[in-house]
Amino acid sequence: AGEYTVRATIAETDNYAGATATADFTISVVLESIKVTTDPTKTSYKEGELFDPTGMVVTAIYNDGSTKDITNDVTISPDGALSKSDKVITIRYSEDGGDPLETTTPITVTASSSGGGGSGGSGGGGSSPKPDDPVLTGEDHSAYIAGYPDGTVHPNGSITRAESVTIIYRLLPDGRRAEIFSTSSPFSDVTGDLWYNEPVSSLAKGGYVLGYPDGTFGGDRSITRAEFAAMLVRLMGASGGSASFPDVDSGHWACGSIATAASQGWLEGYPDGTFRPDQPITRAEAITVINRILNRGVDENSTLGDYKNFSDNSDPGAWYYYEILEAANDHEYIGTRPHENWIASKLNSIADEDSAADDVSGEVDAAAAETP
Repeated sequence: AGEYTVRATIAETDNYAGATATADFTISVVLESIKVTTDPTKTSYKEGELFDPTGMVVTAIYNDGSTKDITNDVTISPDGALSKSDKVITIRYSEDGGDPLETTTPITVTASSSGGGGSGGSGGGGSSPKPDDPVLTGEDHSAYIAGYPDGTVHPNGSITRAESVTIIYRLLPDGRRAEIFSTSSPFSDVTGDLWYNEPVSSLAKGGYVLGYPDGTFGGDRSITRAEFAAMLVRLMGASGGSASFPDVDSGHWACGSIATAASQGWLEGYPDGTFRPDQPITRAEAITVINRILNRGVDENSTLGDYKNFSDNSDPGAWYYYEILEAANDHEYIGTRPHENWIASKLNSIADEDSAADDVSGEVDAAAAETP
């Protein structure tokens, strides 16, 4: 692209032999469009997988009819895990500081097989998070668990999909929560009278959760390690990475998300090398992983001041003891995980909820079998 000067010389050979005339012409070569001239080899995906551009050729087309291969110079979106709402891959290219031109190539993203519904996908559409723009941040150390009315927290109990979504909803920045607010659920089993309707409807609108192939959400089902890993990846706008677990093969619906989350250091496998993707998580494990993502944490050497605790979290030697304290208390702090010192704290402002609508969210981690 650009402007080029062409000098033309006209010579007379008949009546005025040897006579010539010269003129300069300016020709502008302008980028008019871009086009996918060869489709990518892979066009069908399962939710949670990453787009593979192998085989795709993108061509720039100019106003003078010339073309150029720009495959290695384009940007592609989405560049994170795909959701069922993604119908095309958008390709963009700009030249000489001009406005970017774009084209698309179609893809098909199908719902995951059994268990895949909790992968944290689009949940029936909505605005997806931008890659590299994490939804959750660790700047505000507000409490995000409340416990049960009897003063317990059930660290070794499982956590449901509805409970996990509720905690993630609490952790969203106010602005993002307002952007995706909804009470209209895309799931047949999430009605307006349910305590978790707003969190589930909102996170589905935001593109962070999705349901099962039959159109349900399964709010009372225990969330699995794989399901939560996929939701974390979407929430944090993460992609890429590699990890190898003998019980997670390349055909597993959450293989890509598990690899990304493990590479980020958010979760680990068990001492025997397995990941156990379909195993329900515990509340303590969930808290530990969330704290890791938010870079929140205290230990026996931290200064805490007044704090809320639970009757079944009374052993400071338990691997999850300080993780639960971190999650249960609003505080200002100095230092970083795991050696924060609280410079101001107040008792948990989250009201205790009934047991059906309890609190913690999560995903499991190796913490069930080893101290984090």
